[in-house]
Amino acid sequence: MGQINLLKILILVTMFVLTAFGLSLVKHVEPKPKDQKLVNALSVIDGWHISADQRLDQKVIDALELDDYLFQTYNKGNDTLTLYIGYYLTAKKVGSAHDPMVCFPGQGWCLTKLGQPVITEAVSGIPVTYSVMVAEREGRKELVAYWFQAVKKTLPDTFGQKVSLLRQRMAGSNEDNAFVRITLSLDNRSKEDAVKIVDDFIRSFYPNFLNYIIGDQPPKGTGIK
Repeated sequence: MGQINLLKILILVTMFVLTAFGLSLVKHVEPKPKDQKLVNALSVIDGWHISADQRLDQKVIDALELDDYLFQTYNKGNDTLTLYIGYYLTAKKVGSAHDPMVCFPGQGWCLTKLGQPVITEAVSGIPVTYSVMVAEREGRKELVAYWFQAVKKTLPDTFGQKVSLLRQRMAGSNEDNAFVRITLSLDNRSKEDAVKIVDDFIRSFYPNFLNYIIGDQPPKGTGIK
């Protein structure tokens, strides 16, 4: 059993190395600056209202190599959640974002992974796939939903993001990518109810976010004008 697990680890490490090497060899398109900041693009989300805008320290921005970011709290009725997006214009920065499964324990959180739900109707024809976990620390309990964006694709882990961006790079296409995280308290609600709130929020904000990523060239079937 130990040898089988070791073999799996070696295969996974090899795939990571080969993907990173492939990204380094393929010529990439120079990143095109956006016409507006991400906070402006997502300033209006149907049914949700911004209640707080958090700013990151410059040291954190530099450490994460962010090209842009959004860190805001939204309200809808009695529901409150926080959206963080770390945005990057080039595949060279893939891996700069920290996977919550790695960084949260380092901050003292105990984690429980719940699975990878899929939303098929966030944008017609394009599903949103994300990971979900419960984080607990000092009596606090939160639901954390997150994914890694690779242009118009959502991936539940950074390896899938790297593979997808390698394909984009080989095609000489847009390399925009991001880490997206949604958190909300579980103090007064069940995990199932929290996931439903996350689903509702994603359906509301994701079409605007996708439009921001792909600009004036929406993929066939998205329904974005």
